[in-house]
Amino acid sequence: MSVLDKILEKRFFAPWREGRRDDPASLWPDSNLELYVTAACNQNCEYCYLVRHEELYPREAMKPEIIKKNMRIFLDWCLKEGFSFQQVDLFSGEIWHGPFGYEILDILLSYIRRGLKVETVMIPTNASFVLSDRAVAEMANRIEDYERAGCRLQLSGSIDGGLSDGITRRGNDDRLTNDKNSEDFYDRFFSFWQKHGWPP
Repeated sequence: MSVLDKILEKRFFAPWREGRRDDPASLWPDSNLELYVTAACNQNCEYCYLVRHEELYPREAMKPEIIKKNMRIFLDWCLKEGFSFQQVDLFSGEIWHGPFGYEILDILLSYIRRGLKVETVMIPTNASFVLSDRAVAEMANRIEDYERAGCRLQLSGSIDGGLSDGITRRGNDDRLTNDKNSEDFYDRFFSFWQKHGWPP
């Protein structure tokens, strides 16, 4: 077994197999799974390393069908291994306002329903989905679906304020930049999080 294999086994795989235990020495609570879905995004944030370093996530690997296929392969393996996760973080470019993002959530939910143990799914988001009534409804429905499956779907919205959003976090088109700097965006943002819960 290579050094890398030993590290992965002891630090992640073994705790994921053990799951939640009443053992203060358990590594499981600090072994969240982070999945990076895609670098495709509706903003070009200056501080995003995937914007600055495109070689980290090649364009040819960002095709939705390839991503969904790879996700299923990975989750099949997790299910086979009997892994249990306190939290799965879905890092991504902003996809949570359209069909591809919903499909990713639905795939993960289908595995949870099949027995994959996940206590919380966390989605960091630029929150632009709140600008669409349909996207808000789609996300609200999935929060309820996850809750019925025994898992908490939690969103962590990132807003830097009008000045910063308009300079360092510009949208791919001026309309998004302008819409995210409007009072309507902030009203929608706080309304959604007030209704569906703030990150713990």
